[in-house]
Formats: sequence, structure tokens, C-alpha cells
Amino acid sequence: MRYSIILILSLLFLFSCSQQPQEQDQNGTTTTNDIPIPPVHITLVPTNPTPGEILTMTYDYVNPEMDSIKHWWMADKDTIKSNSKQLNTQSYALGTRIYALAIVYTKDGNHYVFSSLPAIVTEPGASQIAAVMIGPDSVTIQDALAIERVEIIGERENLEYIPQWHVNGTPIPELHDMELSLSPFKHGDKIFVILLWGEGQEAPSNEITILNSPPVITSTPPALNLSDAGYQYTVTVEDPDFDPISYSLSQAPAGMTIHPATGTITWPDPVPGIHTVKVEVTDNMQGFASQEFNLTLTETMPDTDTDIQPDTDIDSL
Repeated sequence: MRYSIILILSLLFLFSCSQQPQEQDQNGTTTTNDIPIPPVHITLVPTNPTPGEILTMTYDYVNPEMDSIKHWWMADKDTIKSNSKQLNTQSYALGTRIYALAIVYTKDGNHYVFSSLPAIVTEPGASQIAAVMIGPDSVTIQDALAIERVEIIGERENLEYIPQWHVNGTPIPELHDMELSLSPFKHGDKIFVILLWGEGQEAPSNEITILNSPPVITSTPPALNLSDAGYQYTVTVEDPDFDPISYSLSQAPAGMTIHPATGTITWPDPVPGIHTVKVEVTDNMQGFASQEFNLTLTETMPDTDTDIQPDTDIDSL
């Protein structure tokens, strides 16, 4: 995003550089890889203030170590060291992008900078996008996300805008539809959309994380036949996320085993009876599937050498 580049470059002049690479999420939050503190997700209210309105930054930060936090602001490239959670927009021109910054100073001497998405100073009475919601909330790569609600305030209820979908904070240039198929992505990816409207104005949506797709057992167990020299069945599984699969038996007759990596069940010495087998498969993201079936082996009568003659009394044998 354009403003992300401006913000990061400006911050390089403001603070000594961290030893770890930085990136921004959909909230504009600047974080480091393996950051040792909880992230600070900052929200600005209102998102499109008119000149003279008070901007307020809010965030929910768990701070068990009692780290020191300072609050700064940026108006385009200018830094405002106010250390206040509020800013009066009276002196800023229309179109000015205002960011809220939270700088966390830890006891080990490091500091971490977090920023909001910009609030854009807007002409009074102008139509603007007040809220954007995407859904549904729970999705896997087999689903699609859609822009479910766009709240427009002002005179023009038919305000025109262009959706720009983002994956893990990065805009995907060709994705401008109202709906987004998730099949090209993977579980854990974070998806949101920014609506582009007016003269460079932007309205971000909520963020949705793609959930893990559980594995699916696609094979059918064969019957147990007397002619078989033992019993063997290889369980086949499809995992939409291509996660590694582990196999286990939660219920099985004595002597039956399953290979944990290949899913091959072997039972070298079947015994007569009705035997319940329950197979369980899991992926490395706690996705789960199971299959339960019965194997039936009927005990047969042994052969005898007794000859029955036509006049023989059967009861006497």
C-alpha cells in the first residue's frame, strides 16, 4: 500500500532500527518477526474525520511486563509528538492522511512501533464509506469471501468504489471483485479488503483468517474373506490443505495394527467373530476424520470322516 511505504520510511528516521525485519498487517500494525510482546492493533475513530473533529486512537494491549508506551501521530510525513490518544484535525487540509502510533519500550531496552491504518480528513457533508464488512467469519480454502456490507453516509448512497483484496497485508493487483475464492490460498492466510473511493480515500474491512480444512477418508474397507491369508486395508485420505496425515486405530481386534504414516492396516491372524474397527486420521493442524466398520468372520464346522449308510440310524452315531 502507498501509505505503508511512506510510514515505514518515515519511521526509519524517527527511531533506531530494530535488528529484526518489520512488516505491516491489515491494521497497519508494524511488527517484527518473532516479536516477544503482544501486538498492538490500533483503531482510529472516526476513520474519515472532517476538519476540527477529534481523532481518537483505541487499542487493546495486554501488558503483563508493564512496558512503557508512548503515543505519537503522523500527518502524511509530519510527526506529531503529542503523547496523547486524541488529535484535533482542525489544522489539517482535506485529504491529509493521519496515522496513530504506539511505541512500546520494553525493559530489555528494545522498542517496537505499531501504527494504524490512516484516517483521511474529509470535506464536511461529503459522502464517505463508514464501514466495510466481509464474511462469512469461518472459512476454509474450499469457500469464498464476499463483501457483505458497505455502509455509506452522506448524500450519495450510490458512492462508487473499487475493492482491493489483500492477503497477509499485501494487495493482490488483479483482485477487484465483490467476491473472492479462497482456493488459491492456504490455511492461516489473513484476508481483508480495502475499498478505494474518492480522491485516494480508502476504507478497510474486517480481517478473516482462513481455517484449516480437515482430512477426508475416501476409501472403503474390504470385507474379511476366509480365503484371505490375513487381512489388509490401506486407508486413503484427501486433505484439501495437503497437510501431512497421521493414522491410528482407536478400536481394533487383538493383533491388528496400522502404519502411522501410510495408513495400511494389517491383521495377520483373523479370528472368528464380529470385530469393530475404528480408524482415526489427523493432520498437523488438529484436523480430524474417522471411519468405523465391522469385520465378520463366521466359524465353520470341521470336516469328519464318518460315512452315513442309507440304513444307518443317524441317532445311533
